Amino acid sequence: MQRYALELDKTSALGGVMEEFTPHVVNAKYIKDYVVEITFNDGQKKIVDLEAYTKRKGVFSVLKSKAYFKNFFVDLNTICWPNGADVAPERLYELVSVVDKCVPALNAPKTNDSFFQQEEA
Repeated sequence: MQRYALELDKTSALGGVMEEFTPHVVNAKYIKDYVVEITFNDGQKKIVDLEAYTKRKGVFSVLKSKAYFKNFFVDLNTICWPNGADVAPERLYELVSVVDKCVPALNAPKTNDSFFQQEEA
């Protein structure tokens, strides 16, 4: 499990106290298509485009249906679907960028991630 450093005290004589941080999803809201706004336990709200997961096989294959995709819920500190599919919260934390309050969430860039490149079977 990947952990992230969370700076707690910028006034420390050592240049700041760092504590390990494991991201957990505390809230998720559907935006459009395969885009979700995610709130993490450090208070950050981030936007993630999960369209790449719809191209995967197995439990993710049903996510191609936008109607099914919208059935996600927060459980086990991440987003999950009724068929048992989920995305690790650490992965979600890596995929997203902080929501800029000046830019509408609908304009968030799509993820171009080689992790999802699969060979045709």
